[in-house]
Amino acid sequence: MRRLRAICDDYDMLLIYDEVMTGFGRTGEWFAAYHWDVEPDIMTLSKAINNGALPLGAVMISEKLASFFEDKFLYAGLTQFGNPVACAAAVAAIKIYDQEGLIENSKKLGVHLLEQLDIIKQKHPSVGDVRGLGLFAAIELVKDKQTKEPIAPWTVEFYENKHSVMKKLVATLKESGLYTYTRWNILFICPPLCITQDELTWGLARIDEALTLVDNAIGNAKGSLSHN
Repeated sequence: MRRLRAICDDYDMLLIYDEVMTGFGRTGEWFAAYHWDVEPDIMTLSKAINNGALPLGAVMISEKLASFFEDKFLYAGLTQFGNPVACAAAVAAIKIYDQEGLIENSKKLGVHLLEQLDIIKQKHPSVGDVRGLGLFAAIELVKDKQTKEPIAPWTVEFYENKHSVMKKLVATLKESGLYTYTRWNILFICPPLCITQDELTWGLARIDEALTLVDNAIGNAKGSLSHN
């Protein structure tokens, strides 16, 4: 990221960070940019800006860019631009993030999360990789650990297959009391920033159990191929 910042500076280009998903503590820092001590020229924000309570987004720009518009008109805005109720929700949410130590909780439990995910990775043949920062992580599910071939194709057709392994995985997790989000062969782990370590451990245990379903699926597929 620092090298990217240097390249942008060398060629007089703007560096834009999309922090819509990573902003406001999700990665264990107020913004993901802080992990590398890099200041972008533009940063887009939304979602957690007010805990998703009301539709709201924001664009932050550097002082250098802001000064450019001091004497130049920037025509921008929408019908609901600057909605006071949505902005009030943002002010309240940001105060809670700070007062209740939610950013620090994300950073602390993020370490525990990645440690446990690494154990899960070593245990399950269907897990090709795990990665993340803070309370923002993902499990990559594969047919083979060596080739890293995705267990589900990155195509639109995937969503038309109601009997896919990923859909069965999500259904199994829901039955156990855990709601998760998936995209193709990726299982996302993005718990609330106020989660406790016991709650996080409970959720990871449910995932650990449910991944046996995926292990069996790839095992059966390999067995069928060998038989043929």
